[in-house]
Amino acid sequence: MDRKMSCEQWSVFYSCGCEVVLRRDSPDCDGTCGDDETLVFLPDETSLDVCGDCNCGPVYMSPPSSSEEEDDDDDDDDEQEEAEAGDEDKDQNEDGEDEDEEDEELPLGEEEKGVRVFLHFHLDAGGFVEELDSRDLPESIIAVNSPATASYQPPADQVEFEPWTPKKMDPASYVDPNLTQPDLLVLKCLLRDAEQTQTQTQTSNGLASSNNTDRASGRRTRTGRSNASDDRASGDAEDEQKTIERLRNLNDPAHADFDPTVFVSWDTQKLPFPAVVQQWLIRPYIARARRLVRVETDVAMLTHLLLYFSTSVLSAVLLFYRFSWLHGVLHWLVQAWYMGTYTLMMHQHIHMGGILNRRYWLFDMLFPYITNPLMGHTWNSYYYHHVKHHHVEGNGPEDLSSTIRYQRDELRDFLAYVGRFLFLVWIELPLYFAQKGKYGMAAKAAGWELSTYAVLAVLFVRVDARATVFVFLLPLLLMRIAMMVGNWGQHALVDEADPTSDFRSSITLIDVPSNRFCFNDGYHTSHHLNPRRHWREHPVAFLTQRQRYSQEQALVFRNIDYIMMTVKLLQKDYDYLARCLVPIGEKQISMTMQERAAMLRTKTRRFSEKEIARLFK
Repeated sequence: MDRKMSCEQWSVFYSCGCEVVLRRDSPDCDGTCGDDETLVFLPDETSLDVCGDCNCGPVYMSPPSSSEEEDDDDDDDDEQEEAEAGDEDKDQNEDGEDEDEEDEELPLGEEEKGVRVFLHFHLDAGGFVEELDSRDLPESIIAVNSPATASYQPPADQVEFEPWTPKKMDPASYVDPNLTQPDLLVLKCLLRDAEQTQTQTQTSNGLASSNNTDRASGRRTRTGRSNASDDRASGDAEDEQKTIERLRNLNDPAHADFDPTVFVSWDTQKLPFPAVVQQWLIRPYIARARRLVRVETDVAMLTHLLLYFSTSVLSAVLLFYRFSWLHGVLHWLVQAWYMGTYTLMMHQHIHMGGILNRRYWLFDMLFPYITNPLMGHTWNSYYYHHVKHHHVEGNGPEDLSSTIRYQRDELRDFLAYVGRFLFLVWIELPLYFAQKGKYGMAAKAAGWELSTYAVLAVLFVRVDARATVFVFLLPLLLMRIAMMVGNWGQHALVDEADPTSDFRSSITLIDVPSNRFCFNDGYHTSHHLNPRRHWREHPVAFLTQRQRYSQEQALVFRNIDYIMMTVKLLQKDYDYLARCLVPIGEKQISMTMQERAAMLRTKTRRFSEKEIARLFK
């Protein structure tokens, strides 16, 4: 009789949602019952006592995957096989236990010969599967984060117990499946480097040991890990170089892996459209759009121009033609949703001198005069304030949007910062240019700002006040506040020793809102290092300069955007920010969470005028 199941399997579930699957191979296992996307290795003696990611205790161990009837059948089959096999089969089973004993549940934390652990990476929605060598693993199993999504379903044999419900997402371990492909690759490199640095540190301190298993006796021996660590470091460097090359290929129109951004919501290879739609609509559109945009990766910018002119512009015209309160509210809500992506599209426009092919320079130059006021921007003010002012001063003492004179975790200081910009930017920016002797630029900055106000005043008084409020004034108010909230988050953490360093006065975010929806705005340090760098080049530039980022003790975060960065700072929730920090460099990696929180707190302190005079020479 054929065996119905060649191996037995258990699952250990932790209170955080992590899962470790154990399997005991039978003597005749053909090796086909494993999972191609899982890692097989032997655990430590105590590795199952707690979840290696967050130290949660186990809440449930499932029974063996085989049923009692199947077990009985297997016993009969085994007895028949043993009788026919003779001495060779007896020798094979001599050191093992009988089938009935093997059917007993495996005690948590107990090591048994032949037990294997499958480390599952629950990243089925666009995540990556790490490939590790068991000889180089730390002494405790690092249980990778649970999916922490509503789609996660525990195995059916767990239903009779209290159902597992995911806890609040832990920013220190959660990998957002909606990250862009470049962000996932960058994050993978950073986490791998942190693990390697931890292993090397433990080895140098005599705290690390290997878990080599004697295949003949099933016993473990403790030896050093230096050779394995060196091999792993060499492999990591090679993998990082391959990642850099892969990212470059994604941006290269001449390469087979070229991947233009068509819709900000999805990576191009994962578009949720039927095959017939992609073949007859999406692909022809991409081919045509690549010839219309300035850089071939930027198809999404043409997509959004079409979106804005077919919705925002049309809706605004209809509101002035026939106003309704419902339409006005819905229009403003849609504009609020558009503003982030539009602003960062215009960010690319003002730095690169346009987003469309140079043959269409006239439309490329004129469309902002239509769309900017709809999105809360006054004419040309973004260009003069951001390009001609902010990037010149770099959050220094003469930067009108500088944060250094404020206590950056105090609500009162934040309100003063926002209020100053709201009420005084119209006069302070022209005065700044005048003080620098740039009188022509001062006149232009004042002229465009005041002319926008004049047009809005005429529309309010002479045309339709209600439509003007919803189409122009509310977006203007929201955008001005959002710009300062975002800038506060970008420049709140300033190094107390060297605030003039671009590496230390701005931050990098690996998150969905900043990088998927806002054209890699999260790579703010990279942008300050080279303001004209194309947005798709930021991940490549970051990895290429990763060692410099580490040496400069730059700050990299994940699972948080600039708005939430500001919110958490004003809440003084440094523990949360510490958990969002992706440590780079040996100093940050060796810190405890408490030490990271304390380090971040020091970077929000107000600079005195004496310190400013000394540090900004």
